[in-house]
Amino acid sequence: MTKLFAAASREEFITYVDARRGVYRYARIMDSRLDCCLFLAPRRTLLPDRMALAPLLGAAVADDARIALLAGRALDGISSPVAGRIVCACFAVGVDMLQRAIADQRMTSIGEIGAALRAGTLWILHS
Repeated sequence: MTKLFAAASREEFITYVDARRGVYRYARIMDSRLDCCLFLAPRRTLLPDRMALAPLLGAAVADDARIALLAGRALDGISSPVAGRIVCACFAVGVDMLQRAIADQRMTSIGEIGAALRAGTLWILHS
């Protein structure tokens, strides 16, 4: 993995790590484009959709889209019509999705939100 993700002067290596859950996400940006990525997790449900990742290879990655990249979302998907502006990159939860869930399920606590959407249940670690 060191050779795959070794950073040269025109490369940037970004990571997301949740060691407690065994989730590791690595990406290498070369010349402002996604060159390669590796997403690891003990369960498939903890990985982003493979079909969301494939179009990202070779795509330009703006500085403000790095979280979306590590979340496995389309780079132009910082906001989506279904989710709204992303407030939880780990699980791609947007403000619209959050508001709908709170209203529909009559949630009254952060614990209920975490149980329903997983939002707010992790710390994001990236460089």
